[in-house]
Amino acid sequence: MTHREVARAHFPNLAPTLLAGRTVVALTPASQDAEGTAGVCWDIARAVARRLNAAYLRIDAIEQAVRSAGTLKSDVATEGYAIAYLLAEENLRLGHAVVADSVNPVQATRDAWLSVAARAAARAVEVEIVCSDAAEHRRRVER
Repeated sequence: MTHREVARAHFPNLAPTLLAGRTVVALTPASQDAEGTAGVCWDIARAVARRLNAAYLRIDAIEQAVRSAGTLKSDVATEGYAIAYLLAEENLRLGHAVVADSVNPVQATRDAWLSVAARAAARAVEVEIVCSDAAEHRRRVER
């Protein structure tokens, strides 16, 4: 089964939890080595955003836009996340659901998404994507 098939198979179980009210959904790979689950996270995040008709915030895309602007003296650090938090809060205040596709390997970034939801009086749902097949995860990381 491909990761796209897995995402489609498991998504219906997630939908009832997410469909009610203004919600920020933060999807993150369980492993700090995100390469092994990045494709699955991307597919699931996009599917959830489509289903909820939600704002979709992909940290990688925001960071790339910041790099492309050429205004930073060094590489992107926390700027992408700071921009995403602000955009998420604004969209939540407008009554939209928000899906955040990001790597959240440290408690600080996870807590930040919870704070965004709290400031906007919205719900937060954290979804951790786990590759249950260790051999498959290793294969994805090594390619």
